[in-house]
Amino acid sequence: MAATQRDKATPEAEAHFLKARDAESRSDWAIAQAEYLKALESAPTWVEAIVNLGTVYNQAGMTNDAIEAFNRAIKIDPGLFAAQLNLGITYFKAGRYSEAEPPLRKALALQQGNAQAGNLLLLTLFAEEKYAEVAPLAESVLSSAPGSPLALEMAGRAYFKLRDYKNAARTLSQRSRSKPESAELYLMLGQSLDNTGDSDAAIGALEKAIALSAAAPLPDEHFDLGYILWKQRQFERAETEFHRELDRDGSHAPSIYYLGNIALERGDLKSAVALLTTAALAIPDDFAVHYDLGKALLLSGQAPSAIDALRTAIGLNPKKPDAHYQLGLALRREGQVEEAGKEFERARKLNEEERADLERKVQGKDKKPL
Repeated sequence: MAATQRDKATPEAEAHFLKARDAESRSDWAIAQAEYLKALESAPTWVEAIVNLGTVYNQAGMTNDAIEAFNRAIKIDPGLFAAQLNLGITYFKAGRYSEAEPPLRKALALQQGNAQAGNLLLLTLFAEEKYAEVAPLAESVLSSAPGSPLALEMAGRAYFKLRDYKNAARTLSQRSRSKPESAELYLMLGQSLDNTGDSDAAIGALEKAIALSAAAPLPDEHFDLGYILWKQRQFERAETEFHRELDRDGSHAPSIYYLGNIALERGDLKSAVALLTTAALAIPDDFAVHYDLGKALLLSGQAPSAIDALRTAIGLNPKKPDAHYQLGLALRREGQVEEAGKEFERARKLNEEERADLERKVQGKDKKPL
């Protein structure tokens, strides 16, 4: 093996090495750099000195020189953990994540279970959006360090990105027991819990997120809470949250839509039409917005406008029987009896298809293997 220890170096190199270490202790990076370079003149393969020189380059902001130094050490001794780890750290800090990944993987292979290498690799893979690799690596880290806040957070974030909400809720819930608390993580926890059907726990998590971010509200946090409350038909509380979201962002179209939907549910047709018209302009490709607008217009006696809105809704999703039925009502009100009949017939056929699909799903689900 190449000279990696001080006792393998010449006395002259040793002297310069000690001077460099002393300069490092004083944060005198220029002197440290000069002394390490002098040490390497007489001991050019002294890997410890090369790695230390690389760390000095990093401290001095000389990223490319640091990378060159660590690669030089690795060329001499590929199995040197410190060189692989420091090379990975350097690339990571420079935002060069694809280049950071290989040395970090090698470092972790050299020292399995090393927390620094494992954590940096998790962060690197997440930055590369390799969520399917982050999750199992985080679980591996958690098998040896069950309470690791970073591993729990990375696992939770990865599962959330992968839409594996059950595991996202599990890991983010565990992470929530650790400090520091994070409004963003509680927001993801709330969304994950909602997607697993645990609405009450989701509400609690979102309320915690809102409390933690009171000084700087997060986008969508009030909307997300309002949406869950809306699903539970707690319209008054939901309405409050949608208005709070609009206080943060006055053009938040989803909040405007659900306020319009609530107004429609209450029979406040004037407010419903105004809100849903605004929402339809903001999110023109949303079926529900145009469908609810069509219903509100029809109920308020504006059949021609209702026909336009309902036809737009059907253009976005022609498989919804209720939209065809509402269009039939609007056409009949305008005296277009034949066209209305066609829409009623389409609605009937689509309802039959939905029932048949449901029966097939139930039969398939209940069917026992032979």
